[in-house]
Amino acid sequence: MKLEELRKLFDEAREVVKEREVNLPAVTMASLLGSLYELGILTQGTVGVLARRFVPKVCAYMYEKGVVSPQKDALENLYSAFKEYGFKEGEVKFERKDGEVEIEVVTGRCKVCPKGIGGAEIKGVACPVPYFVAYCLSLMTNKLWKPKEMTRKEGDKCKASVEAAERAGVAA
Repeated sequence: MKLEELRKLFDEAREVVKEREVNLPAVTMASLLGSLYELGILTQGTVGVLARRFVPKVCAYMYEKGVVSPQKDALENLYSAFKEYGFKEGEVKFERKDGEVEIEVVTGRCKVCPKGIGGAEIKGVACPVPYFVAYCLSLMTNKLWKPKEMTRKEGDKCKASVEAAERAGVAA
């Protein structure tokens, strides 16, 4: 890589970090996912496989550091977990509906987007949020959850949903 390329990536990243107010864990995860695009292996499926490995470790860290707690409601824990990634009030929303959790993220403020933060120029999505929410809920509720609807963009928001696996006809 040439110095000019490094400088361009650095300058682009500085702008994104300032615009979205991204913290170190978030920029690290989104950049790692974005780097997978350069290798030609970034897909929604790849993100799902990776999430199965990294989300339990992230949740364990958050549990040990007191970010999430069994004394809190599961949605309260989700807000705490996303706050740890730098999300501010109003940038992410969770709503419980009939055995599902709907997720809404302000697209231009997302801290973990492989496209917006990581620079992946893919068609479609490779969003870690539905997997992160599903696996965190599974660990917090001791009941298996899975993504129901993958992330889709609606106006200035990205939306997704997760559901309890029993509801989806999958044995836990």
